[in-house]
Amino acid sequence: QTDSLLKSIGLQVKVNLLEDMIVDMNLGYFEIGTDITITGDLEDPSFIGEATITTGEVVYLDRRFEVTEGTFRNYEPGELNPVLNLKAQTEVFGIEGSGGRENTRTYTIYMELSGTMNKPVLRFSEEGGMMSEGDIISILTFGQPLGSVGGDLGERLRAFAGQSVLGFGTRKLEQVLRLDRIDIQGDIFKLG
Repeated sequence: QTDSLLKSIGLQVKVNLLEDMIVDMNLGYFEIGTDITITGDLEDPSFIGEATITTGEVVYLDRRFEVTEGTFRNYEPGELNPVLNLKAQTEVFGIEGSGGRENTRTYTIYMELSGTMNKPVLRFSEEGGMMSEGDIISILTFGQPLGSVGGDLGERLRAFAGQSVLGFGTRKLEQVLRLDRIDIQGDIFKLG
């Protein structure tokens, strides 16, 4: 139920931090500089302005991606739906080839989160730009491109990558990999 008292208390609070705000959660660690004003009301607070990640990392499929660029911009005072711009990268040591011809290789994988909080878009690429998202998901998960992974599992990974699933909702990944349980806990984007 809505609370009329909270709804009637409007917010207009300019945030001026002396140091970067630290966010430490299961999806990563961020130090964020802000130039924002908290708006809305006490029941549905929002913000206008920009929050910039000065340093941090994102955890995805048990890999740590170092943030190279990150901003969250919201200029609609009545709605909390910031525009996302997050870029991160990781190094994965993997195996290439099969049948006794395996070579170790280092893959540089890039993650890009764009769109809005309500409609995020997550994309992966690799340094050479030649791999499909299915190969990249396979490298992140198993350290090998799809050609080196067994047929049935490879097909499930291709389907997962083809759906461009954000991946923070783990139920899809459980279904694709036919695992019993994957847990990600916390109020990831809604902040309470």
